[in-house]
This record gives sequence, C-alpha cells and structure tokens, in this order.
Amino acid sequence: MTTAAALGTGGSVLAVDDQPENLALVEEVLSDEGFRVRLAADGEEALAAVAAEVPDCVVLDVMMPRLDGFGVCERLKQHRDTHFVPVLMLTALSGVEDKVRAYELGADDFLNKPVNIHELAARVRSLVRIKRLRDELDTSEMP
Repeated sequence: MTTAAALGTGGSVLAVDDQPENLALVEEVLSDEGFRVRLAADGEEALAAVAAEVPDCVVLDVMMPRLDGFGVCERLKQHRDTHFVPVLMLTALSGVEDKVRAYELGADDFLNKPVNIHELAARVRSLVRIKRLRDELDTSEMP
C-alpha cells in the first residue's frame, strides 16, 4: 500500500458505470491507490452524486441507460461549479469519432475497455494532481 493509500489522501473519485463488475474493479484499483471512491450506476445517479459532493475526478463509462456518459460529461463541463472537474471516459467504443466527441464535450482523458489497471490508476493520479494544482492557483489568486 502506498503512503497516499495509508493516509487516504488521494482525493475523491466518482466512478460511473452500469456494469457492477466494472464499478467493483475501478473501486478496488483506485481505493488501493488511496482514493475515496463513490459509485453511480448511471448518468442520472452520477449527476446527483456530483451535486451532493463535487469529486476530484469522474471516471465515466460512455454507454449507459437513462443518460449516457457523453451527456453527463457535457452537463458537468457546462456547469460553473463542475467545469474543471476532470473527466476520464472509459468505453468499449473504439472509433476515433467517439474519442473526438468525448474531447469536444470536454473530457480530459479517454481509455478503452478492457482497461489496464495500472494505466487507469496513473491517469487518475495525474488528473487529480492537475486539478489540485489548479485549485491551489484559484485560491491563491483570491483577495
């Protein structure tokens, strides 16, 4: 276990996927990295979870019922309070057009399933680090 994991200082991550086994994998990998992981089974649950507590990063499946990952990403990036929350899209879709659409909607990163757990952990660490640096800059600029 890393020092961050031992201290629980990794930050908070919202994992969103309609497949329970995918959620369990993401939760296990990121919890082992020291992140506090919350789970949502679809896009509507994800938006409610973000409204209750803004995470440091959202790991978001694309293909889900009710509201897909593209819709969630778009809404998060349009809202002032969540515009800078990093979104990592996870999907079985492999077309370039899907990646382009995700980036155009504001996604910060994109991984194809099946995901490599080491790459997932590294990318989430990177996104959270960037967000925290941005947060520090924002608070240091306040009068």
